[in-house]
Amino acid sequence: MSFRSLGISAIDAVIEVAKKHGYYHALSEPERYARLQRFFANDVVREVCQQHEELFVARNYSQLGYSIYFINMPPCIAATYGFVSTFGDEAQAIVNGTQVITTEDFISFTFLPYETLNQSICVISWLKGSWRAQRFLLLSRINELSEKEQQDLLLSLAFRSPTIYISPTWWHSLREEKKEEYKKTHINANKKYAALV
Repeated sequence: MSFRSLGISAIDAVIEVAKKHGYYHALSEPERYARLQRFFANDVVREVCQQHEELFVARNYSQLGYSIYFINMPPCIAATYGFVSTFGDEAQAIVNGTQVITTEDFISFTFLPYETLNQSICVISWLKGSWRAQRFLLLSRINELSEKEQQDLLLSLAFRSPTIYISPTWWHSLREEKKEEYKKTHINANKKYAALV
């Protein structure tokens, strides 16, 4: 399950404008609005950010788990986002309010150019104690994949980011089928989560 940067306050503003102009907005319904709040999980997201900031300020990373992957490709993409790895009906259960998420449930994904070695680097991190992060690594089998398979998986994860920066030179060098695959991955990530609310 992914969390977007659009906050509840922006949604409140849209609902207010709709009311003022006599339009019905689906999120005016209390249950739908509550589902959206659980989807954004703003309180938990703020707590995750605060904990990461405290680790950074203290320069004490003992509470942080991470995996680093060097990708043998030109430094041409930058993407970062946080998500909760869900399996089966867990995403729906979170939005429905039958399953609670905590700060340990969040996983941070970062894909960056590493110009020093003329390649890319991917860092997946989490707060220690995250069983979801361990399950994500286990189920995705990242550490067991070949170099090519690992690159394909990490690029696919990068294209799920709500914001991604791409080198036009690299993008134009791709086959049309690959461009379409990446576009579809990016668009479907947004559609999948929007359908939950």
